[in-house]
Amino acid sequence: MLYGNLRVRSYFENIVKRGRLAHAYLFYGPDGVGKRSYAVGFAQAILCPTAGQKAHVSDECRVCSAVTAGSHPAVYFIRPDSEGSRPLISVAAIRVLRRALTLKAFVGEKRVVIVDGAEYMNREAANAFLKTLEEPYPGIHFFMITASLSMLPETIISRSERVRFTLLSDKDIVSVLKERGVTEKQAASVVKYSFGRPAWAVRYSEDEKLLSIAEAAMKDARSLVSPYLSMRMKVAAGFPMDAQEAAVSLQRWILALGEVLKKQVRDGDDKAVVTARFLSDCFRLASIIKNTNANPRLALESIVFSPIPQYN
Repeated sequence: MLYGNLRVRSYFENIVKRGRLAHAYLFYGPDGVGKRSYAVGFAQAILCPTAGQKAHVSDECRVCSAVTAGSHPAVYFIRPDSEGSRPLISVAAIRVLRRALTLKAFVGEKRVVIVDGAEYMNREAANAFLKTLEEPYPGIHFFMITASLSMLPETIISRSERVRFTLLSDKDIVSVLKERGVTEKQAASVVKYSFGRPAWAVRYSEDEKLLSIAEAAMKDARSLVSPYLSMRMKVAAGFPMDAQEAAVSLQRWILALGEVLKKQVRDGDDKAVVTARFLSDCFRLASIIKNTNANPRLALESIVFSPIPQYN
């Protein structure tokens, strides 16, 4: 069952029934909010003749189960290769897709292409994919998924119908977890670290190590805005030296500090000024790590040692 982003679900249910699907869609929004689940759900709706009927159960349907498992011959999944220094969708992967699309479908006339992580296409791959969009094949629908719309070429964005996804409420995330057999108590302990992202909550409920990392990140974020230099230095000492690991830690801090800031503003807390400054510093640090070869820990230390106002 799909949760959250009801506007998106209602919109697609309507156009699928009316047979007015566009050639290409671009799903964008925060990571982990269900963009891929929706793309898979719409692929099922397009390919399964009984999808949408009251008696239909997707988990028991041969067609829908094959789509979910990634084994349906009419569904093509393109994902980044993470073997290198950074995730990448290569031009070779797009060329393989283009060759496959020139062949007749094995099942029916309709086919679906899901590009999960479209922002990881390099320039050559993006240009090759653009040619595919410019030469639409009958009965083929494209669903591109990205957490960073700005990283995609404007030429691809302009040839797609954009669909924005937003964060889910805690209530919806708890529903997602309970559907997976998670107890109410466990769901409550997990949801506060998911920041509106059900995929994160699911991973935390299944992996205690990941949950511990999320809890530690929240603790570090709070220590980062402490008036005590010793606490801030302790955070800096444990900051990863590896750029990718540092970027992941920063993302968690930014989300945690955002939650702290919202509560402080709501409560009229003077410390909100300090939290806002450190939040801005974290964004700046993330940009430095992404675009330069700077040592992540040294870059963080320059922030940690900055004096901060004292409040009673």
